[in-house]
Amino acid sequence: MASSRLQNKKAAVFVLGIGNSLDIEELKSIASGPTNIFTVDAYSELGNRADSLKRSICILGNICEECINAAQ
Repeated sequence: MASSRLQNKKAAVFVLGIGNSLDIEELKSIASGPTNIFTVDAYSELGNRADSLKRSICILGNICEECINAAQ
């Protein structure tokens, strides 16, 4: 699995599942950790989750001070 190769290189792998019939176990096997899994029931809900996804990526990668401050 491609995500395994990324995880072996210590990359954080995020998963975004869309729909109401998701295989959570499959998402867990792809993501590098349980906090890296995001789900929405429909594409229309993506805007509501975008900030939390962005914040998680920024904090994990120590990318932007704005995201780090927002999470505190």
